[in-house]
Amino acid sequence: SGARFSAKELNATTRPSRWSMVHGYVFTLLVGGVIVWMTVELGWFDSSYYAGLNLVIMTNLLLPWRASHAFLNSMTTLGMYVVANAVWGGPSRVESIINNLYFMGGTTVIAIATAAAKFQLIEKEFQATTELQDANVSLERSRADLKAARDALWGEMEVAKRIQTSLLPENRRVGAYDVA
Repeated sequence: SGARFSAKELNATTRPSRWSMVHGYVFTLLVGGVIVWMTVELGWFDSSYYAGLNLVIMTNLLLPWRASHAFLNSMTTLGMYVVANAVWGGPSRVESIINNLYFMGGTTVIAIATAAAKFQLIEKEFQATTELQDANVSLERSRADLKAARDALWGEMEVAKRIQTSLLPENRRVGAYDVA
């Protein structure tokens, strides 16, 4: 299918950036739009195909984005559903409308809350990783300083050894004793 191929190509040819969220919106518009149109064609608000829109809303659980994007994406899905069925749909039972919007609204609330918690965890992980990298750089500097101090100390010990050995008499025996 062309939409799947296009999304696959889009993912393969783009690098992560601050615009990566566009992929989520494109998915919502393409897949959500098709499901919305199915509900319009197959029973309006009475169609059980609205359940597929819950899955579209739940894609917010898979995307590493802020709650504001989860909200906007979910509202886009809900808006497309309500507007398309209100404009192009036929008469529907009020119970069906309330039932469908209740479950889609509940899914929206869960998706937004989960996206917010997930994004906070991602931020905390990023902060911890940054602090760890900074600590590793500092540790490497300390290791280099320690190695330089060790090498300087060994150099001074070598000088002290030369001084000591230069002061020793050439004859290293004093009576029955060896001088070190």
